[in-house]
Amino acid sequence: MTVFKNLIGKRINGILLGNDAWTVVFRTTEGEYFRYNTGNDCCNSVWTENRDGSDEGHEVIQDGFYTLHTDRGYIDIEVRNSHNGYYGGTFNETDEVDLQDIEDLQEITNDF
Repeated sequence: MTVFKNLIGKRINGILLGNDAWTVVFRTTEGEYFRYNTGNDCCNSVWTENRDGSDEGHEVIQDGFYTLHTDRGYIDIEVRNSHNGYYGGTFNETDEVDLQDIEDLQEITNDF
């Protein structure tokens, strides 16, 4: 997928998650931040999470995966999407990377 194309050639040294797992932020060794929000609306909720498939209370749950290849391995991003059957889950790159407006921002240091 090309949604993460602006990370090509960058060295990632941190991944942060916030806004109820609707926002993923990549930090580079140069101190740059790249923010991606999931696409959500009235009948569609998309979030980043590693689950065992036991989601309940939604009409449709779909799983999506992104793999970013690096010179030291790879990063797998697992996305969940609950909806009424008419939507799909996406990430949207944002130009705004103000870390202060991201609730509960935490660095991911291991598989979750």
